[in-house]
Amino acid sequence: MSGDLESQPSRRTKNLNLNSDLRDLQRFLSADLTPGGLDAARKIAVKANADAVPIRKSLAKLAGEFRAMGVALTPAAAVE
Repeated sequence: MSGDLESQPSRRTKNLNLNSDLRDLQRFLSADLTPGGLDAARKIAVKANADAVPIRKSLAKLAGEFRAMGVALTPAAAVE
């Protein structure tokens, strides 16, 4: 695996920010369904969606690396 260790704190921070935004969005939607409340929630939702893009890309890359590792660890077929 290609572990960019320097970028892990940045990824962790983005993930924490996304989680925080999603909690804020949940609070807004549970408390204020007025047009003003929905507008405020929309701004948070747009930010959360943008923050999720690099996380999705990182997870897709990680999944590919695990697939490749699984293939590499699969025993070769017996030669007859």
